[in-house]
Amino acid sequence: AFHSCAFHCEEIVPGRILATSAKAYIDGEMKTAHFINIHNHSLAGHCEDVILDALGPFIDSAEQQPRLVTTILQGDLNQFVADDLAFSLATGTLRHSRAAEVHSPGLWAKLTKRCTWLNHQLHNHFNPGNNTLNTLTKTFVAGPAFRCNFVKFEATAWNPLAACLSGLSDHAPTRIVINGMSRARHGKMYRPVHPSICKLPLFHRNVKLLLEAAQLEKLDAWERWEMHKSILLEAGK
Repeated sequence: AFHSCAFHCEEIVPGRILATSAKAYIDGEMKTAHFINIHNHSLAGHCEDVILDALGPFIDSAEQQPRLVTTILQGDLNQFVADDLAFSLATGTLRHSRAAEVHSPGLWAKLTKRCTWLNHQLHNHFNPGNNTLNTLTKTFVAGPAFRCNFVKFEATAWNPLAACLSGLSDHAPTRIVINGMSRARHGKMYRPVHPSICKLPLFHRNVKLLLEAAQLEKLDAWERWEMHKSILLEAGK
């Protein structure tokens, strides 16, 4: 179904960070989606506090009202993580990526540690310096991690080498599609928590923390049941 949406754009840092918010009434409730587009190159150090103050509330709202608010951070953070692999066009082999230049790592660590990284494993950047393809454009979803048990995502990216040679950019446009899974598929996609894990003190601690964050008493019966099941699975990982 299509819904009438209201959009609002806010330039956090000119030319570098843009926040776009979409709001719509869906099933009698106001739902909000925040999209934060980031290009981290050449961000001045003095901007860090301004960025934290500006982006923090977007992440806070997704944590506090996960049913009503979705916040997605996507863009070029100029940082690699442990699982990133670069593809050498010269040798045709994969190797671990190493960032030649990392901008404001502390800033992004503070923000993204509160989010779930959607690891699409797509090469979306061409580095002409060492003739490699790598993954610099990343996508993060704010809010409780267990909420991602209810979604699936698909990612596609243009050929980064072709994008660079065409003069468009050394970054290839990356498209992320996030969909809710049908209720019938939930039980088939995740293994049950082994009974021995349920007896561990750490399991009970994790359940308690997740229950406090989820505020199940505010949900209707069906959603509360689904969320509680998801919490148990997340705590048992």
